[in-house]
Amino acid sequence: IVGYAERFHNKAILLIHFSARYTKN
Repeated sequence: IVGYAERFHNKAILLIHFSARYTKN
C-alpha cells in the first residue's frame, strides 16, 4: 500500500511539473 501511495505521489508531481511547464509557455 505504501509503494502504491508513493507511486501515485510521484505521478502527481510529474503531472504538476509538466502542466506548469506547459502553462509557462
